[in-house]
Amino acid sequence: MSLISHIGTAARILFGRQTGKRAFNGAQGGRLYADWMAGATSSDAEIRSSFRKLLDRSRDLERNNDYQRGYLGDCEDNIVGSIRQDLRMDCGEYVPGKGKDRAPVWQPDRLANTIIENAWLEWGKRGSCTVCGRYSWRDLKRLAVRTVPRDGNFLARKIYGAASGNRFGFALQIWEIDHLDLNKFQMLSDGSEIRFGIERDPQGRVAAYWMMARHPGDMGGSFMSSTSTRFLASEVYHAFVTERAEQSIGLPWCVSAITRLRQLGAFEEAAVIAARLGASKAGFFKTTGQGEWTGETGADGRAVMSAEPGQFEQMPEGWDLAQWNPEYPNIETSEFRKAMLRGVATSLGTSYTTLGNDLESVNFSSARVGLFDERETWKKHQLFFDECLWEPIFGDWLSTSMTSGAVNLPLSKFEKFNRPRFKGRRWPFIDPLKEIEAAKGAIALRLGSRRQFIEEGGGDVEDVFHDNVEDEKLADDIGLDLSPPPIESTPSAIAAAAAAASADEAAASAPAKGAKTGG
Repeated sequence: MSLISHIGTAARILFGRQTGKRAFNGAQGGRLYADWMAGATSSDAEIRSSFRKLLDRSRDLERNNDYQRGYLGDCEDNIVGSIRQDLRMDCGEYVPGKGKDRAPVWQPDRLANTIIENAWLEWGKRGSCTVCGRYSWRDLKRLAVRTVPRDGNFLARKIYGAASGNRFGFALQIWEIDHLDLNKFQMLSDGSEIRFGIERDPQGRVAAYWMMARHPGDMGGSFMSSTSTRFLASEVYHAFVTERAEQSIGLPWCVSAITRLRQLGAFEEAAVIAARLGASKAGFFKTTGQGEWTGETGADGRAVMSAEPGQFEQMPEGWDLAQWNPEYPNIETSEFRKAMLRGVATSLGTSYTTLGNDLESVNFSSARVGLFDERETWKKHQLFFDECLWEPIFGDWLSTSMTSGAVNLPLSKFEKFNRPRFKGRRWPFIDPLKEIEAAKGAIALRLGSRRQFIEEGGGDVEDVFHDNVEDEKLADDIGLDLSPPPIESTPSAIAAAAAAASADEAAASAPAKGAKTGG
């Protein structure tokens, strides 16, 4: 046999191609994969058979599972945060420049920015932005960022005119996904189709929503007795995360972790009960049948004994005590819990330390890397809500307010004024000294800007600059010197500062002792 033949035979053996087949290992059959059942169904077909149960179980986890409830709270904290005035307008237009080429330059309209921001702040007060009068704009945002992860969908209806209850002529009516006629599936004569109560035209564009005025699970409500009404798509906001191209409704974000969360909760409950029994040192009386019980008895006549500290009892003749000592809690319980939570955290897109509230083995470096990745996930969620809800709601509010005269700006220049920027929550520096020094260098080398640095920290460049001017003017008025103190720049001072920074970083990188652990 030639050398080439030997090489070919070895290659076929090495890559498992003795039979000449080219295939994916993930498509293999046989005994190991006999229970792996997967069908070529559409996204809506899969959701239709499972959505109601997934929705109910996700809500049950919110009520009774610590980790699911904590994750939804993290969504509120990191997507909405504590920002009250989240809107920063960027109204303006390009005008010819003054140079030879007269290149257009951006000219902001600060008066329009102030008018719109103040009107938005007024509309967002409690009692104005929703027809029920129960919520402020921040409450509405908090509900939305809690509802989408839990239910997979957020619904709100637009209310115009006097029915809105405010001078702007625009408000929202918040509905849970249950108001959508999820059981309505129908083909229409013009080629349109209704799925989950959502009517789409032949091109797939949403035309209408079939909604029930009463929640079918409310007191006195019924899934069978409620009738749905058709609302045009232009009257409804519907936000959900799309995972497949032809998907009609969203799924709870915990869909792949839902069984693990349930089983983990049941395991912890069983472990706690076993630990309580173990701490109780329970036992059983047993007899050989040759003696009578002379001690206390219960209501059913069975032998019982009251135990007190430092007291020993003599068993009657023919009776003995068999102790039962459950081996809980044990050291493996914590490791098992960590392994389960890591899988859940991966599914939800958060870190294990955040989900499990466990900082026991975290050092400075690992926390820094983990926080960067997690914060990028929160920023992604912020952009989703900006594009799907906040910006569309603002556009409808602004056009209605300008039409009614509540915002005194010309409607003919709507595109000029419809330039909102919603501020998402930002986080403090992990290492402030180093990050500020890095920003100073980047600004000096024109690799970044003050605006970029300020906004990344959650501030607004105009507010910061105006605050600085006002602070300096106030200091001048009262005779306060705001000049910075002299900075030591000798080589010895620089070396000492570098040594101190290195020592601080080494101490911060050491594993934390006595840190808070999750429970």
